[in-house]
Amino acid sequence: MERIDKHKRHIVAISVVLLNFLILGVLKYSNLVIDAVNLIGFKSGHSGEVLRRVNLVSPLAISFYTLQIVGYFIDCYRGKIKRETNIFKLLLFTCYFPMMISGPICRFDDIKHTLYGENKFDYVRVSDGMKRIALGVLKKFAIGNRVFSIVLVIDTNPEKYGGLYIWLSAIIYSVYLYMDFSGCMDIICGVSRILGVEIPENFKAPFFAKSTQEFWRRWHITLGAWLRDYVLDSVLKARGFINFTKLTIKKIGKKRGRKISVYVSMLSVWICMGIWHGNGWKYVLGEGLWYWFVIVLGMILETKLIKVRDFLHINSEMKLWHIFQAIRTFCIFSVGNLFFKAESLTSAINQIYASFSIRGMKMPISSLITNNKNISGWMNLSVLILSLVLVSFIDTVIYKEEDIFELIAKRKLVSRWCIYTLIIALIVLSLGTHSEPFAYAQF
Repeated sequence: MERIDKHKRHIVAISVVLLNFLILGVLKYSNLVIDAVNLIGFKSGHSGEVLRRVNLVSPLAISFYTLQIVGYFIDCYRGKIKRETNIFKLLLFTCYFPMMISGPICRFDDIKHTLYGENKFDYVRVSDGMKRIALGVLKKFAIGNRVFSIVLVIDTNPEKYGGLYIWLSAIIYSVYLYMDFSGCMDIICGVSRILGVEIPENFKAPFFAKSTQEFWRRWHITLGAWLRDYVLDSVLKARGFINFTKLTIKKIGKKRGRKISVYVSMLSVWICMGIWHGNGWKYVLGEGLWYWFVIVLGMILETKLIKVRDFLHINSEMKLWHIFQAIRTFCIFSVGNLFFKAESLTSAINQIYASFSIRGMKMPISSLITNNKNISGWMNLSVLILSLVLVSFIDTVIYKEEDIFELIAKRKLVSRWCIYTLIIALIVLSLGTHSEPFAYAQF
């Protein structure tokens, strides 16, 4: 690519990117296209399936390393980085083993210095890495595995747990997903820290976010940044989109025309976000279009909502207002997760319909604990509550842009080891819980 002229280089770049995504598309998203074709056939009066669904085996972590290697290639094409001439170093960057489970999606320029550098044993670094691993294990075992069992009880007994229990399941699932995914990231960051490899953070206390936009700047940070830099940036620079913006400005005015172009460019990002999460239409709607709709609606109503807030004399800096915003954002996220955890788009829509019914609400909330071996008994319930309080405190510190481990290290020896002993005890008391695979390992 470096030896050819600009026009040919552009063709090569497009071909390479399309080839990578074609491989990913065939292996992961064939059924998404097949289902769409069958639906069109059904609506057209065709009896039976137009195309048969396929059951293809895709390589481990294909979604993660495809984005990573495409990002590397685009950065080379744009001249942001120099190409790596050593194929084994490039393979190490692509297939660095801790990231094969659930990411994060790294940039070549961000990790090459520590990934290829000479790393010697360092006690402080290893100690910090083990503490980070312990935090991840605490999230996964003490909280994630326990609360997921509540979701299973509700979702596998729809005749007993209907109505508002469906929303309770979605809310608890949101807690589970955060503990599972961020716990996995803590373990990956801890292992990398021990090895002397610095990788980017993927979570920064998202449940304290005041808006959906802020939430996605704190949740799966590397995926959002990838879509912003490689999808959104490419769309905004595309000749077709520039012409579309000019046309809308000409037709409806400069101010409204620019807004429409912003909404359309954001739509491309959120459709990609939904498709990346899985090969079903439930992901496109629940993990993509839903958040696009909420963010765009917020942008449209922003000035009016500010006027309402001023009319009610609400101080935007007030802690109570921040709590309200965080709860509102969490509920919006939970609606998306109702689609994420459902078996299909139809199932998710049926659950939403059933959630507004009072039928099926026959079991008291206490039964969720008594019918559950993972949290039944005061000991297990106490471990869950104490772990939730501990992680909430840690996230409060992270939201304030402080390093929790440095904060603990500044404490006196007795206080410091009381905290470490508590974390170890909570983990040990959680080793008997039924464990689920990491949720994002399927990607």
